[in-house]
Amino acid sequence: PDSLNKRASVLKDKIYHSLENRFRPEFLNRLDEIIIFDALTPENLQEIVNIQMQRVTKRLAERDINLKVSPEVLAMLAKEGFDARYGARPLNRLIQSKILNPIAEYIVRGKMPRGGTISISANKGEIVIGMIENAAPKKTNKKLAQNRSASGGKKVGSVAK
Repeated sequence: PDSLNKRASVLKDKIYHSLENRFRPEFLNRLDEIIIFDALTPENLQEIVNIQMQRVTKRLAERDINLKVSPEVLAMLAKEGFDARYGARPLNRLIQSKILNPIAEYIVRGKMPRGGTISISANKGEIVIGMIENAAPKKTNKKLAQNRSASGGKKVGSVAK
């Protein structure tokens, strides 16, 4: 930890020195604070992907649509959605183009029924989106079902004489 703190302190001093050489003191004096961010780690990226996909899952749940995403897809998004220069910013565009747009196509074309499930998996390095149609619950005669449950499953009714 001490070596990390020392390295961070040296880096901060170099950055401040560069800023002083580049900008006038009047400008630097107007800044309240200068924040130096650490580079994102693969673990950070995975967390960001998980958060973004939780948001997608929540949005779909509001439309009564379930979402299943394979771990391979999450790893692909973390890898492809990172740029050393821009950090995780490209991730939003990647999720939009590879996941949200195809899902929107399903919904707009009426191919995604309420209560259905969208499956997102990976195949040979490509993201594959498919539908899993959940079987619609069978309609039952409510009164008959209540009578059967009250009688232990046997058909209960009255016979007219």
